[in-house]
Amino acid sequence: MQPIPMFLTDEADYIIWSNRLAKWLFSIDKKRNRLVQLPAGESLAIYADRVRQGHEPLLFSLTLEGVCIDVEINSVGEGEIAFKFHPVAMTRDSTLEMHKFMQDFALEVGDRVNNPLTTVLNYLQLIKRDAEAGSTANISLYAERALREAFIMKDFGEWVRRLSEEPPCHDVFDLVQILVEVLTRRACEQYLHVQGDIPPVKGCSEHARVILGGLVNLCRQASSTRTCSITVHTRRRNLVVVEICPQGTQVRDLRMLTSEFYGGLGLMAARYLLALMQAQIIVGFMGNTGIRVTFLASARGH
Repeated sequence: MQPIPMFLTDEADYIIWSNRLAKWLFSIDKKRNRLVQLPAGESLAIYADRVRQGHEPLLFSLTLEGVCIDVEINSVGEGEIAFKFHPVAMTRDSTLEMHKFMQDFALEVGDRVNNPLTTVLNYLQLIKRDAEAGSTANISLYAERALREAFIMKDFGEWVRRLSEEPPCHDVFDLVQILVEVLTRRACEQYLHVQGDIPPVKGCSEHARVILGGLVNLCRQASSTRTCSITVHTRRRNLVVVEICPQGTQVRDLRMLTSEFYGGLGLMAARYLLALMQAQIIVGFMGNTGIRVTFLASARGH
């Protein structure tokens, strides 16, 4: 399935199917499941009627929350209309965050695919060499090791596919509560310092719980004393910052320790899932060995 927002309406303009991206983009649910109830819904309904009247499939544009989107609509049955939404521009902030994510993605893919693939190719060459020489003594061993590396690449591909199915998230949760749960589970809640009144933040609490837990483990691994400090504070009016710093640091570059972080996907997965929450991560911020994660405060928190 294409990773673009899509939904299908019946002859009465009720939404009878939608993918997760469309649900997120238009806040579709049981109470909001008709075209006229959606943002720009009246325009969508007008174009849907034109298609039902026999006009050619249409492509038009609309602006939704400051983002320009091309809308593709087609008739697919008795009065049923398929809608596809193609964003045509990104804000500068989104572009910068996407650039950082793609850098992480390129680095991670280079290591997680190229290294085992090189091993597989080397063993295949050994198998070919021995087969040509008429020696079969080591072929089974070579094949077993090549298969092991091939499964590493397969597992990586499955993780990436799973990430691709995650929709953007606009829920709200209590960040301090999540941090307390994360640290209590690791018996280090005494290292949490909360500065001031922290408002609820945007995002997915479950993803935040896994990511922050992994980052705490990472910083403790980097510390000679296996401890770290966790500070939460607000910046400006709508930003909430979590700073995680190893105490007695013995590793200067935390990226050296991330190969097994978050199911083997390293910081790539963390950055991607945080981006879906409109949050971002900086490793080694301000020249220090530490991690800063910045969340957007919810409007409901003010």
